[in-house]
Amino acid sequence: MRSRRSKRPVILLLLFSLCLPLVFKGSNAHAASESDSVAVFRLYNKNSGEHFYTINEGEASYISSIGWLYEGVGWMAPKKSKSPVYRVYNPYSGDHLYTLDLPEYRYLDSIGWNGEGIAFYSDDEKTIPIYREYSPSAVTGTHNYTVDPDEDKWLTEEIGWSGEGIKLYASGPGKDSFDESISFGRWIHVTGAVLSNINRERVSAGLSPLNGNSCLLDLAFVRSKELTDDFSHLRPGLSRKTSFSDFETFGVNAWAIGENIAAGQGTIEEALTDFRSSLKNHQNLLDPDFTDIGISLWFDPVAVPKGRDKAYKYYWVMEFAALN
Repeated sequence: MRSRRSKRPVILLLLFSLCLPLVFKGSNAHAASESDSVAVFRLYNKNSGEHFYTINEGEASYISSIGWLYEGVGWMAPKKSKSPVYRVYNPYSGDHLYTLDLPEYRYLDSIGWNGEGIAFYSDDEKTIPIYREYSPSAVTGTHNYTVDPDEDKWLTEEIGWSGEGIKLYASGPGKDSFDESISFGRWIHVTGAVLSNINRERVSAGLSPLNGNSCLLDLAFVRSKELTDDFSHLRPGLSRKTSFSDFETFGVNAWAIGENIAAGQGTIEEALTDFRSSLKNHQNLLDPDFTDIGISLWFDPVAVPKGRDKAYKYYWVMEFAALN
């Protein structure tokens, strides 16, 4: 689906920083609970791709308030153990690393990283494994930590991350209070791989690559969730507006816009194959006017869209724009 508009003045946008300097030096906060465990909060920066982990509720609250996506409690960690996990920050890339290796921590601190002390503790009883994955193509957000074996499998088997095995241990599981964020936090990893694939085709066709746009990403995220209720280019509700009517609401000023939607494809390859097999969707992928894109995948194994007879589980959205 595609639409054009007359050119208008550019709207200036205020976006949060891609790389957040550490505001709270260290993470040795006291949890509110008097149990033997504390919550490790997990947050996600949709611009830089970094997941951030902290037991400091104030730090988590502040980072969430400036635009990071709060993903709930990643896991429970012991209040104290013989296995401290150190946090170190790279001021050049804006990335954090979490490690049990004290010599590694001290070495990185000596070559320009900022040592931030003990972030939390690993469980000496090895109750629940925490998997670590590495993205060889990322500059920030190069590592992900999760107690969810399905997330580990998705990253390593479906979208090209390298599995680094079990690196830490949790004393308790995460609390699935992620709400809608669980889909975004888990599946956002696909967007970079999808964009790289699209841009390879565009460059091969002599076209300029598309830029990942955070405002279009926000719109795509909202639209992908909406598709679980109503699989249509018309947005749910009495107004039945197209998504195009809300581009400017999301801070996008464009003279040409487009949207691709799909459902049921469990892998990047399946989704891109189906998009390319559709004439109109493929035209959007290769439209020479488009400059920016936002991509989202929503995962819902239960919801059945209106007028359909089954849940498709995976709902894909691409929002395109030719910016003024």
